[in-house]
Amino acid sequence: MAPETLRDKRTQYRGRAKIFLKDLQYQGISRRGKVDAKHVGLLVNVFQSEGCIRLHVPENAVPATISASDLDEALSYSNLRRLSLMQDGEPPFLRFPEGRQITILHGEHRLRAADQFFKSSDERWWVVTLYSDGKQELHQLFGIGG
Repeated sequence: MAPETLRDKRTQYRGRAKIFLKDLQYQGISRRGKVDAKHVGLLVNVFQSEGCIRLHVPENAVPATISASDLDEALSYSNLRRLSLMQDGEPPFLRFPEGRQITILHGEHRLRAADQFFKSSDERWWVVTLYSDGKQELHQLFGIGG
């Protein structure tokens, strides 16, 4: 990975948060192409047999883009400060007003599997790594065209 790409990723980083699945917008594509229902089903089976580890394994977080205005609105709605998203340890819940969504850059298979696996809406969340939007390089970095 080129040094300038890593620099862009660091400068666009806005923190980590637990976000409800209903607040995440999917693109219907993945690094492998279209979202595969069989792969989603396989992940549901993995979650059932091994558990769904979404909190303490940083690699399981999904990246998403968020505009500055949406981030400010969600922080206010959640009664949080920007700094709280940058802290080590368990990330806080970042809530969004009804109908507001942010776009994930990849990880749709695991999010769709989590949506099927968890029974309660209170359990339907994932750890999301937030990046400011508007940087085409981030889409390329995470393997998403557009």
